[in-house]
Amino acid sequence: MNVVTKYFKTVDLNAENFKEIEKVEKTGDFNVIFVDGSMEVLWKNVYLFKVAYLIFKNWNVIKRGVKLKKEEVSEKKSSHVMRFFEMDVARELAEENPECAIVIDGSLSGMRRRDYEWMREKKIIGLSKETSISIDNLPVPIYLHGSALKKGMRKPWIFYPFIAEKNENVYFWDTMIANFNRKVPAFRIDFLNLNEIDAFKILFYYALNPISPGYPLPLFLVHKGSHINDMEYYSAKYGETEEVEDAALDIATKIYNNWMTNFRGVWE
Repeated sequence: MNVVTKYFKTVDLNAENFKEIEKVEKTGDFNVIFVDGSMEVLWKNVYLFKVAYLIFKNWNVIKRGVKLKKEEVSEKKSSHVMRFFEMDVARELAEENPECAIVIDGSLSGMRRRDYEWMREKKIIGLSKETSISIDNLPVPIYLHGSALKKGMRKPWIFYPFIAEKNENVYFWDTMIANFNRKVPAFRIDFLNLNEIDAFKILFYYALNPISPGYPLPLFLVHKGSHINDMEYYSAKYGETEEVEDAALDIATKIYNNWMTNFRGVWE
């Protein structure tokens, strides 16, 4: 069974393309930037956008921060502006930290041309919890996760290659479906300038945690850190936005560091 879109055609999804990952070596100095954003409406057609980020080097948080922007935009375009703001922040961080891979929440589809220009030179991963690609009214990750369970697969796995043919002009990255823990759903993972094992490895290690098991903890933390707090909301609504050291992100980083100290040895 194949899925055909205007961008690509998948491989036979009933084929034996499942690969169980027997062991993931924590080798390499994968330095990673995690980015996520959110938005709130302030007035009619006036939005506050916020992007949070964490930068890891040698598995340790070396920098955290937030970016805020207030902009007048229609409701129809607000989600696009949010995405573009995320990518602007990601590009800025990538230029400052050229050795880092970048992980964003969501697919790599639907970007601006100028985003694709700089992305082509970077190691970048997009992790999607949802996807419009479906079989029998089920998103492909859920469909494949069910297939893996029926096969009795208990270890983490990837379904790769996922794409058989693609339009290289508009879809130039690779895609796989991956599962880090059989008790939670699988994800669609887009990746560029990495092989499938390295892309999996970057995410897998961070998914081995008791706070968000099966899901990369830094993405969970930047998601929490991107929530707009009352101070930011009312400062932006009645005055000017200021980039502040966000308390939520500070707490999130402390949670991560506590995990590194107390739980890391369980998986070593």
